[in-house]
Amino acid sequence: MADPLDDLPVRAPRSRGIPRSARTKVSRAAWMKANPTIGEQAFSMLITALGVDSEFQQQAIVAGYILDFYHVGLRKDGKRCKPFAVEIDGFSHNSKKAREADAYRTGVLERLGISVIRFTNRQVQTQRSSVAHAVMMMRETRRG
Repeated sequence: MADPLDDLPVRAPRSRGIPRSARTKVSRAAWMKANPTIGEQAFSMLITALGVDSEFQQQAIVAGYILDFYHVGLRKDGKRCKPFAVEIDGFSHNSKKAREADAYRTGVLERLGISVIRFTNRQVQTQRSSVAHAVMMMRETRRG
């Protein structure tokens, strides 16, 4: 059976890192939202195809961190779920230092009651059905 999400178009990835002019979290988040990575673009198109894009904040600042996608826990049907963040990780997350920083950040967010789900750029691009299923399951998780 063909995956209906396989035909989603994707723009070219960011060509450069965040500019030096984006010194504050707010300006950095705004720049990142305007210049999404290829994985972030693919995820954004995925949640649009699923019809749940209005439930997510892109590049939201929570607890001093910029989250790729943040679901505050309120679905468009009015039901509540546990808040969660979706992080789309590129190759820069492969180093030991980056993995430790990601683990610390996840711990901080989980202490605030926010679950974190991570996907690689490749997963979002090639395993769309699995990513979609995981996101929809997170939306079903009741507040604890």
